[in-house]
Amino acid sequence: RSGEALQAIQEAAEIGRELAKGKPARSLPDLAMSLNNLSLRLSDAGRSGEALQAIQEAVGYYRPLAERIPARFVRYLASSLDNLARCHRDLGDGDSAQAALFTCGPGRKTRHRQGRG
Repeated sequence: RSGEALQAIQEAAEIGRELAKGKPARSLPDLAMSLNNLSLRLSDAGRSGEALQAIQEAVGYYRPLAERIPARFVRYLASSLDNLARCHRDLGDGDSAQAALFTCGPGRKTRHRQGRG
């Protein structure tokens, strides 16, 4: 079942990428969420490198969204940064994990609990 779930979320991310080509303003938030979820599932499957790529892409979409509409997207950016830190930890990159944990959007710093995961 976890293989089917991973396949479904990969498909959702691909569809989201296609939709974002035509209507990015409308589709990027959903694509970023799909990529965040994909990263989590890849990480659960032990595919840390792929999980890192997916979450980096998600963070890349959430940052400008959080800059434009902070009340709506900063919390999603923070959650994605937490997942980014976890991916870096899984790959043994403690410095990058620490940097992700302390950064939350433009001009903001937030400290996430490091023990979460």
